[in-house]
Amino acid sequence: MEAIEDIVIVGAGLAGLATVLGLHRKGIKCLILEASPELRASGFGFTMWTNAWRAMDALGIGDKLREHHVLGERLTILSTSGKTLSDDRISGVHGKSGFLEFRCVKRDILLKTLKDELPTDTIRYS
Repeated sequence: MEAIEDIVIVGAGLAGLATVLGLHRKGIKCLILEASPELRASGFGFTMWTNAWRAMDALGIGDKLREHHVLGERLTILSTSGKTLSDDRISGVHGKSGFLEFRCVKRDILLKTLKDELPTDTIRYS
């Protein structure tokens, strides 16, 4: 018997996994079609700021990710010649929307955390 999904998402990258997790949390059955034989973590990592952490909290994985990634305390911007253009303390700073949070996140940990929150049959690999 063929399974019936409410929604099919193409690609198990960050956007696909996060979208499906959000829908899963709302009770909507989804299927992800991934061309690779396994999750691909192209690139090493990136910096996530306050709004991205709010999105991770809304998905229910913010605290799991925080366990593996250190809170940034300073933000230093250098020119291509190495001259300091800006050096600001971020730790404990509150912006218009509250506490500023930034962490450098490893892409593979983020992908695995998203995947691990989904039912095992959610991703169909090539």
